[in-house]
Amino acid sequence: MIEMLLFPQGSIDSPFATFLISLFFGYLLGSIPFGYLLPLLRGIDIRLYGSKNIGFTNVARNLGVIFALPVFLLDFAKGFLPTLLAPRLELLPLYVGLGSVLGHLFTPFLGFRGGKGVATSLGVVCALEPKIFLIGAISWIISFILFSYASLSSLIFIFILILSSFFFSLPLSERLVFILIALLVVLSHIPNLKRLWQHSEPKTHFGKRREKKLEFLKPSLLFLGAGRWAQSLSLLLAPKAEKIILWEGKKEKGEKSKELPEEISFPENIQFTTSPLSHLKNFPIIFFALPCSALREVLEKNYQLIPKEAILISTIKGIEQKTLKLPSQIISDYLPQNRLLILAGPGIPYEISQGKPSALILATEDISLGKEMQKFLANENLRVYLSKDKLGVEFGGALKNVFAIASGIVDSKGWGINAKSALLTRGLKEMAKLAQSYGARAETIFGLSGVGDLILTSFSPHSRNYQLGLEIGRGKTITEIRKDMGGVIEGIDTCASAYQLAKKKNLELPIMEEIYKILYLGNDPEMSLRSLLSRDLKEE
Repeated sequence: MIEMLLFPQGSIDSPFATFLISLFFGYLLGSIPFGYLLPLLRGIDIRLYGSKNIGFTNVARNLGVIFALPVFLLDFAKGFLPTLLAPRLELLPLYVGLGSVLGHLFTPFLGFRGGKGVATSLGVVCALEPKIFLIGAISWIISFILFSYASLSSLIFIFILILSSFFFSLPLSERLVFILIALLVVLSHIPNLKRLWQHSEPKTHFGKRREKKLEFLKPSLLFLGAGRWAQSLSLLLAPKAEKIILWEGKKEKGEKSKELPEEISFPENIQFTTSPLSHLKNFPIIFFALPCSALREVLEKNYQLIPKEAILISTIKGIEQKTLKLPSQIISDYLPQNRLLILAGPGIPYEISQGKPSALILATEDISLGKEMQKFLANENLRVYLSKDKLGVEFGGALKNVFAIASGIVDSKGWGINAKSALLTRGLKEMAKLAQSYGARAETIFGLSGVGDLILTSFSPHSRNYQLGLEIGRGKTITEIRKDMGGVIEGIDTCASAYQLAKKKNLELPIMEEIYKILYLGNDPEMSLRSLLSRDLKEE
C-alpha cells in the first residue's frame, strides 16, 4: 500500500533510495533563488522591497515586467526541465517535481524562506500533465485580466489543479502529490488570503509604468534606543520611511532629547514607545542605537524576536567592559545569521537633526548590500562612504571618545592649540596602534570613523566626552558630571576597556594610560597630562 502511494504506476519496483534521490535532486535545483539572484546583479536585494517575496510578481512590481520575465521563465524551468528529464536520469518525475517546489518554497540559500511556488508548480504540472497545465494557465490569465490580483489568479490555478487531478482520473500517487503541492502553495499565500478578505490586497498592473521603481523607498524602521543619536537619524530618514519606531527600554515615556535644537519637531511617522518589543518581522531594518553597556541585556531579552532576514545597523560607539567586545561582536553572538552593518563617523546629533552637511561611513563585508543601504541612508545633506573594515570603523568610533576627554581637559587648562594639536596627533597614533593590533586597518583610523570623528568630538561643545574633560579639568568629580549631564558618556567605560585591551597586547599607549588614571585612579588631571611632557625623548 505504501509503495502504491509513493511510486507511480510502472515504478513500484523502484528502490526507496530512488525516491529519496529524486526528491533531493528536484529540491537542489528548485532551491536556486533566481528571483533573488537576478535583482542582485543590479545591486538590489528584492527581499527588502514591496512584499519582500522573491517571486515574479514582486520583481515585476518593483523592477518592471521585462526584468521580471527571466525570473518567471527560470522559476518555471526549474520545475519543468528536471521533471521532464527525470526518466532519462532514471529518476521519478513526480518526486523530482515535488522536490523542485519544496526547494523553491524552502531554499536553504535564503534561510529556508523562498518564493510562493506558483511558477515552479506550473513548470512541474506542464511536464507531467500538459492538459491540466493548459487549463490552469488559461484560468490564471482570465482571472488576472478580470480582477488584476496575481495572488487570486494563483489560488484559482491551484483550485483548478486539484479539480483536474480528479476529473482526469490521475494515478493516486500523482493526485496526492498535486494536492500536496496545492496545499503548500495555499499556505504560502495565507497573508494574501487575509488581505483579499480585508480588501487590502494590492492589485498588480504590469502594463502601467510606475513613477517609482522601488516600493522599499518607504520601509518601516525600528531603533532600539531612543536617545539623541537615534532621534537625529530618524529625523534624517523620516522622508524615506513609512513608519519609524523609537524604542526606549526604560519605564518613562520616550520624548524629544533636550540636546536637540528646540525648533526641531518630529513628523507624524516617528513614534516613541516603551512597550515590550513584538512584531519585529514588520521591520526590515533595525538600528541598534543603545549605550554599549545596555546592548547585551537588550539582546538577551529580545534576540529571539528578531527575524533572520532583518538587516541590522549598529550605531553604537563603545567597547564592552566585561568581555572587551565591540558592539558588532556582541550582536553577532546573538544574531549570527543576520546581515550587520556599522554606521559611524563625525556626526553630532545636534547638526544631523538640523540637516546640516555631514559625512558618515558605513561598514560591511557585503558590498552589494552596502551599496543599497548607502543609497538609502544618503541624501542631499549627508554623504555616506563605504568600508569593508568593520573592526576599524568600530575601533575608531569607540577610541576617539577617550582622547576627546583628554582634549576637554587641555582646553579647561587653557594650554592652547599647540598642546591640543600635539595631543590629538599622538592620540590618533595610539588609536591606530591599538586598532591594528586587533586586526583593523590603519587607513580606516585615518578616515572618517577615526580622525574625522576625533576632530569633531574633541572640538564640539555638543560632545559629552569633550564636556566631561572640561568639567574634570575644572575640578568636578565624575559622579557630579554624570548627574548634571544626564546622558551616557561612552568614553568612561571605553577608556577602561581600551586600557585592558592594550595591556593584553603589551602596548605602550601613554595618553590613554594617563586618562585611565584620571578617570579610575583619581590622579590629578594637570599632573597626569604634564607627565607626558617629561617622558624620554625619542623619534616620532
